[in-house]
Amino acid sequence: MTTLDEFSQTAVPLEQYFNETKLGNATGFMWECAGGHYLA
Repeated sequence: MTTLDEFSQTAVPLEQYFNETKLGNATGFMWECAGGHYLA
């Protein structure tokens, strides 16, 4: 069973860039699995 912590339930604001040109905004979530940290 997966356990959710406070960080996996919080949206992370993201900004996407190509060189100096801003492409857009997004949100993601962080989680830890098998010792690794991931952004989705």
